[in-house]
Amino acid sequence: MRIDNLFKRFLKDRMLFGGEISKSSLFFMDEYKDAFMPFNSFRWDLTSEGHSFWFEQAAEWIMYLYINRDNIDKEDVKKYSISIENFIDGISDLVDNYAPDVTEKELMKIDAYSALKGILATVSS
Repeated sequence: MRIDNLFKRFLKDRMLFGGEISKSSLFFMDEYKDAFMPFNSFRWDLTSEGHSFWFEQAAEWIMYLYINRDNIDKEDVKKYSISIENFIDGISDLVDNYAPDVTEKELMKIDAYSALKGILATVSS
């Protein structure tokens, strides 16, 4: 499956598809060859509540991508550099850039973040 179709499915499942955010995120993903952080296209102009919401969506997207990594077309795996190392980098970037002033204890309250930590523990061992 192509990454953009996987991302569209993710957005539709969360009722986020069809708006300006989904269009700009799809464009960002393709333009910058970044499958891990497609929500970077707009996230700087948010309130703290919006930032928290999109942090969770971004974390859930990385999990969704990880779970479906074996179903991604080989061309897209190469194009977007889908690898375990890049999953680790994507998770680190998410935490460093989306939540630089948030404590680990606060992040662990977010289900998606807890799941990402589980992925890190699995791939790091």
